[in-house]
Amino acid sequence: MRKPLRVLKEIILNIDIISDVVCPWCYIGKRQIEAALALYTQQNPGAEQPRVTWRPFQLNPRLPAEGMSRQDYVVQKFPCAPPFGVNIGPSNSAFWEVLPCE
Repeated sequence: MRKPLRVLKEIILNIDIISDVVCPWCYIGKRQIEAALALYTQQNPGAEQPRVTWRPFQLNPRLPAEGMSRQDYVVQKFPCAPPFGVNIGPSNSAFWEVLPCE
């Protein structure tokens, strides 16, 4: 009978996340990775946590340094968007999928 293999070294998972701090979808992803890491800890007590490295990404490098109002930004980026005030954020993803702008 063969002996079971012994793991000589624990493998540590490295996760690189490229994210823009103002991106609502990036925030959703951040919350999801936090939930996944909490579940990992719960299911693997005593195991070393994965190493998470956050890397910057500038979603819109052409945005003026002084910024601009959200209304002006939406109108400029999506000229065919519905009137401002209509929810066009991540909670209304169907709108973004069919939006023929840019």
